[in-house]
Order: sequence, then C-alpha cells, then structure tokens
Amino acid sequence: MKSVGIEEFTNAWASAIVETVSFEHSGNALGYYLDAQEDINRVEYSAEETPAARAISKAFPHAFLFERRRRFAELPPDRLAAWCREEYGEEGQDLLPAVQAAHRFFAEGLARVDEENAVAFIIG
Repeated sequence: MKSVGIEEFTNAWASAIVETVSFEHSGNALGYYLDAQEDINRVEYSAEETPAARAISKAFPHAFLFERRRRFAELPPDRLAAWCREEYGEEGQDLLPAVQAAHRFFAEGLARVDEENAVAFIIG
C-alpha cells in the first residue's frame, strides 16, 4: 500500500465521494444500532477486511465500510426499548428514536451499495 500525506489523502477522498448524507441524530446512535442488532437479532457486524476498509479505518477510527449490499432485520420495538433501558438506564428511552432512525439510515445507505460504489458510515 502506498503511503500518502494529508494533501494527497484529502484530494483522493474528495474525488471518491459520490454523495454525503448527514444523520439527523448523534452519530453514536449508528454504533448503538449495530450493538442492538448484535444483541437482539444476533446479527454481527464485523468490519470487512479489505484494503479499502483498512484504509478507511486508519483515517476514520469510527467508520463502518460496506462494500457488499446487505440488509439488517427490523428491531422489534418492545425488545429495542428494553435493550435501550438495560444498556443506558434512564437515558435509554431518549436514545430510542435515534436508534430507530439509524435503522432507516442504514437501510437507505446500504441500498446504494453496488458494483461500483461502497458506502461508509462515518461517526465524526
């Protein structure tokens, strides 16, 4: 892998971006969503071990790169509410709308993965 400086990275990153979409809640909810998927639906997200995924993780430590299309199962509302309470106590109920919104956000983003485009969810 070629080593590059910040200017080279910035230029390469800018040319690689097709679209930027902002999440209307805290970016942490994206991570909470993946945790809830693992705990409730037993669906584990494991980072893809590809050169692109490794490069992204070096630049953005809290990024989730998807190079293959996938779907996450719905999180049953009652089980998600219980999970939020168990994981985050009284604050859990405040997180519930954000974690539910993360499901829609992931679904919309992952629908854009194709032969030419990967999708990175970056918590910044």
